[in-house]
Amino acid sequence: MKAVFRTLIAAALITTLQAQAAPVFENAATAVGESSVVTVSKPDGTQADDLLVAALMLDRGKRIDVTTPSGWTLIRRSNSHRYVGMATYYHVAGSSEPANYSFPLDEKTKWAASISRISGADPENPRDNSARATGKKGNVVAASVTTRKDDTLVLAYYTNRRNATYTPDPSTTERYDEPNAAGGLPSNMLATFEQAKAGASGNKTAVPSRSDRHWVAMQIAIAAGEAAPADLSGFSIAATGSPTAGDSMTLQIVDAQDVEGAPLNETVAAAIASNLDGLVFDADVVFIDGQAILPVTLTTVGSHVLTAGLAGIPAAQNLTLTVRRRPITLTADPQSKPRNDPDPELTFALTDGRLLDGFALSGQPARDPGEDAGVYKINQGTLTDANNSAYAITFVSANFEIIAPPPPPPPATATGIWISAAELAELPMSGEPWQNLKNDADLYWGAPNISDQEDKANIYAMSKALVYARTGIESYRTEVIEACMQAIGTEEGGRSLALGRNLGAFVIAADLVGLPPEEEVVFRAWLRTLLTERMSDGRSLTSCHEDRPNNWGTHAGGSRAAVAAYLGDDEELDRIAQVFKGWLGNRNSYSGFKYGDLYWQADPANPVAINPKGATLQGHNVDGVLPDDQRRGGSFSWPPPQENYVYEALQGALLEAVILHRAGYDVWNWEDKALLRAFTWLHNVADFPAEGDDLWQPFIINYFYGTDFPVPSTSRYGKNVARTCWTHQ
Repeated sequence: MKAVFRTLIAAALITTLQAQAAPVFENAATAVGESSVVTVSKPDGTQADDLLVAALMLDRGKRIDVTTPSGWTLIRRSNSHRYVGMATYYHVAGSSEPANYSFPLDEKTKWAASISRISGADPENPRDNSARATGKKGNVVAASVTTRKDDTLVLAYYTNRRNATYTPDPSTTERYDEPNAAGGLPSNMLATFEQAKAGASGNKTAVPSRSDRHWVAMQIAIAAGEAAPADLSGFSIAATGSPTAGDSMTLQIVDAQDVEGAPLNETVAAAIASNLDGLVFDADVVFIDGQAILPVTLTTVGSHVLTAGLAGIPAAQNLTLTVRRRPITLTADPQSKPRNDPDPELTFALTDGRLLDGFALSGQPARDPGEDAGVYKINQGTLTDANNSAYAITFVSANFEIIAPPPPPPPATATGIWISAAELAELPMSGEPWQNLKNDADLYWGAPNISDQEDKANIYAMSKALVYARTGIESYRTEVIEACMQAIGTEEGGRSLALGRNLGAFVIAADLVGLPPEEEVVFRAWLRTLLTERMSDGRSLTSCHEDRPNNWGTHAGGSRAAVAAYLGDDEELDRIAQVFKGWLGNRNSYSGFKYGDLYWQADPANPVAINPKGATLQGHNVDGVLPDDQRRGGSFSWPPPQENYVYEALQGALLEAVILHRAGYDVWNWEDKALLRAFTWLHNVADFPAEGDDLWQPFIINYFYGTDFPVPSTSRYGKNVARTCWTHQ
């Protein structure tokens, strides 16, 4: 690159490039209320090109959706579950702005909000980077943000579900502290600080006057605009090009005179060359028509100053050239390995820019930690600007995939629709999982009521059946037979969700204990009717399974599979497998589901129940997302909401998968191991491990995929099956 710098000088050699400064927080307008519209006044003194940053603190968190007003851009949305949330936006002011700004909400709620006015921000790309954190109780911690540019202004926002004020982090300056005192919540505080150099800002902790078990905090880095050349009393600089390390440049000094009024001579020009340290001159100074031409190559990043007083130049009249880092782009190469094998070397390619002689790259990429099967990001590692003085590095990440061993093939001949007595005979009758299962079996949870979707008699029956199959104690079998017969008819008046949740465990229990002939005839006839019996919501097990791609449909599919396997109905099982394969993402197998909002679909024109391998939205990994349950957390946002309904859908899907696998279907490999991808996304990408009555699920995933997802020493029972910590340990 050839850059020409022309310096126009009237009396003596002088010019200074003005240093870039961080944006400046000017003032803010705040407001509080309880309504379905957040309205905040325009900050005093707002003028064209000012950056306006809005922060909305919202009671009820993820239950509230905000409509982004025209002209505003969402920076980040974060919620602490359904208790408190924060949404931030920016807008570059024009020549004419309204007196106030409104942000519509989908429901009435309590709120506290602000709009801050910032001068000196980059009007084209003001948002440098952001980070968020949520937590429970105690101090509110705004997580460190990694700034990409020097001289940023960082805004640290804090809120909790209290009428709290804050003591700010000592490294920050508090700008306002305005909770919704009238409504009693939420709190709203802003503090700022300047970040001189690109890199991690560090956590910023604010101490609330009243803590709450739910809080949200953000750091938002604002980029500075380009600095304009200084105008120094009768002197000016005009330049073309941007000097970066490695550029070839011609410094052209025009109409220059020394302080005696004599034309610039070779001695003075040579002195200039010798005093501009860090510049390599490609040839001797050349004079053309009285102008000094200095061909140079810029090799050292930083400021290069012509010493004051040289050849009579006054002390205030220095020439400063600032050499910037050379921009380059490095792109990581995708990599993969079998789980627990050594990592391959992480490699990359130079995809934009060029390297300089004598300035080899230093450092290596790294990947996100973990050994569970799944997709991890290859990141910049030590290949940073700090380790490479001549370069401004843009790093493009790639995926590092850890491949799980293949799941076991379908058993050639399998007895037991969920598990067999022979398999149970190999399991220990000691330890915490067994003791907890036996405790469940020894409880009496009341007569079955399948119409109640929260009823636990199904788990009671399945637990007793497992203990009977392992011990042979007849009293457990007697109680299972009684529970199965009492369950008949109790589905009446209930919804298809209740039937889907409750029925499967009774069928598994009956399979494990073996019903007497007379009861068997009655039980089988009842099961046959349940495949098509219309429930209070107008759906049957079959229609719910084939219509609903969410947790309703998967629970129905699990119980439908249990019934078909128990009845030995191969035709019905084939149909269930066809629908299930469609649910996993194969639209050629089945595509008759009725979807809700398509916020999380990677391909809204071709919706699926599990997003395909490699799927992204707005550059974010959504491979394995269950869109029709993830949408319950709201429209697409990042970081993604931690939505419990997704695990609810996987409860039914895993029951269905185990039964189909034992019937000979290769479900665990279908659609690029869709069930593993779904579980991996929740655990690794959404940072949302299973908890509560979903803790039985990682035992199933680890058992069939050979993965090492963390599991407790014992798990609770689920909504539809008993403790897998014992059966699938």
